Amino acid sequence: MSHQRSLSTRIIGALAATAIPVLGFTAPAWAAGGEVTDDTEILTTGEWFCDESVEVTGLEIDGEVTLTLRDGCILTATPEPPSVGTWFRTPAIDVEGGDTFTIRGTGSIDAMSQGAAAIGNDRESDGGGTIIIDGGTINVSTVYGAGIGSGRHSDGDGVTIINGGTVNATSEWGAGIGGGYESAYDSVSVNGGVINATSEWGAGVGSGREGTIGTVTMAGAVVTADSYFGAGIGSGYDGGVDDAIAIGGGTVGAVSVNGAGVGGGMGISGGTVVVDGGTVDAASEIGAGIGGGYAGHGGTIALHAGEVTASSERHGAGIGGGYGGSGGAVAIVGRASVTATGGAAGFHDYRQGAGTSGGAGAGIGGGAGALHPGEVIIASTGAVALTGGDGHDEAGFGATAAIGTGSDSADDGAPTHRLVSTSLAEEIASVLPVDMTLPEGTDLPDGITHGTFSVPVDGAITFAGTPTDPAQLVRLVLDGTTLDAAQHTIAAPTQDHHLTATAAFPIAEVNVTVDKPVPGKPHPDDATSGHASYSVVSVTWGPSDTPSRSTARSTATIILAPADGHAFSDATTGVVNGAPADTTMNTDGTLTLIREFPITGNASSPGPHQPRWPGDHGEDPGAEHRCANVGAGAPPAHGSPTCSP
Repeated sequence: MSHQRSLSTRIIGALAATAIPVLGFTAPAWAAGGEVTDDTEILTTGEWFCDESVEVTGLEIDGEVTLTLRDGCILTATPEPPSVGTWFRTPAIDVEGGDTFTIRGTGSIDAMSQGAAAIGNDRESDGGGTIIIDGGTINVSTVYGAGIGSGRHSDGDGVTIINGGTVNATSEWGAGIGGGYESAYDSVSVNGGVINATSEWGAGVGSGREGTIGTVTMAGAVVTADSYFGAGIGSGYDGGVDDAIAIGGGTVGAVSVNGAGVGGGMGISGGTVVVDGGTVDAASEIGAGIGGGYAGHGGTIALHAGEVTASSERHGAGIGGGYGGSGGAVAIVGRASVTATGGAAGFHDYRQGAGTSGGAGAGIGGGAGALHPGEVIIASTGAVALTGGDGHDEAGFGATAAIGTGSDSADDGAPTHRLVSTSLAEEIASVLPVDMTLPEGTDLPDGITHGTFSVPVDGAITFAGTPTDPAQLVRLVLDGTTLDAAQHTIAAPTQDHHLTATAAFPIAEVNVTVDKPVPGKPHPDDATSGHASYSVVSVTWGPSDTPSRSTARSTATIILAPADGHAFSDATTGVVNGAPADTTMNTDGTLTLIREFPITGNASSPGPHQPRWPGDHGEDPGAEHRCANVGAGAPPAHGSPTCSP
């Protein structure tokens, strides 16, 4: 520990904690737990409480301390007065390495500093303690340190855990909650409560300017975090997150001007961002909503579950690179619902420069001016809506793609992927890609049946439907057109697609009856189906609509459509008027039957030139009359069948 108290004060506190009289001196009650008053300077291991308005100066935490803020408690804490000048260099509540400070209850704490954390460790400290907030209203502010966390120029393993209460934390150069200016901090975990964290150069929650933090975890709280040059949640300006930003629950709103909403500060990549649940709304003016700050690339972003909205107002990607930053690696795999909107092209005016213009950012991918879109994999059961940034004619920039590169000229940003959304109709097990490569260690969630998937514009992915009942057939419907297949490959897509899978019981055989053609009479234009599982769509004839006396044969073409819940297949056979017909399965799910018919019958009396129909004996109505006249075994008249005895 690196407490700044005198040795005599520390000895008295330690002895008093055991309530041992020393040379007639009885330790004051505050040393071993009890009530905090205006005279309290150090809290040693034990249970402490506050139940009224109290003003303390330079309150030091020594050991494992729990402070309960009872109703009516307003604890105002200020640092020790500076020995030189007017700058406060120490914390209002000092929590150094090895100490644990737990805050509970319903009262409030107001704490401030300038060079150190308001609640946390000192400037240039070599170790931070553990701060746990379970309740109360905590209002903190500082300049160079974090509101809650580490001081300026500190190296340590400090930890802040917030499980409840209301926390309002602000800093200028440090994080609202986390690391101070040019300081290292271990972690911030926010599990509950209502959090409002703000910084100018640091992150709202994360690292300070030019500082680092190990991990930032959100799970269950209502969090509002914002910064100007840092990320709302993540790294400060020119800072970093060593491990990851993990959001697993709660309602999180993160906003920045030059940094990302969630991810990197100005000039910094997004690091690693993982969302496993909760509702996240991340926005930036010229950085990415989630990913890199201005001039920062996207980092590694994995969205597995939850409701995620990410947007850039100008030039940055919704998810990926900030203005001028490449896309990084973005994977939306699981059950996440994602809406991402790229920043528009146009003119901008921010603190680092005025009157300049820039292109548009992708929905997912690169920011304006970035030539590398990064890597994108989308395979999610949630809704995915992606929009590239709008162009700006006056500024000379085109619009950009939903997934791809940002625009850096009048040309649009180039798309790298298209989306294929799949859905189920009727009872069917699933419709999923069968050859999609997911990031290492990532799998589709158990029970997934359909979703939204990315397909590279220079690649291909095959989708297949699986029926719930093995006796059923699957038919895929692509953008409203039924396909004669349960499997379909989408290759080199130029647009987004929707693929629906339907299930039906197969029709093994069809049987149709049609009136036979008669010379001189129009062909019949209808037919009768032999079962309710299919119906006649149309009947056409060739070579003409009305057979002439010289026509030997006419060909009937009959198209059938399956009834709901039924389907034809390549194995379906056809019968027309009791005889086999040529059968063809059509791409729209219909079936075509073709059969030739002899021309039979005559509108006038039969003559000597009645045609002969091989294989159709008994269909010549004049045969009986002619055979009776010529006698059995007589030679036939021209064109007549041979008469048999």
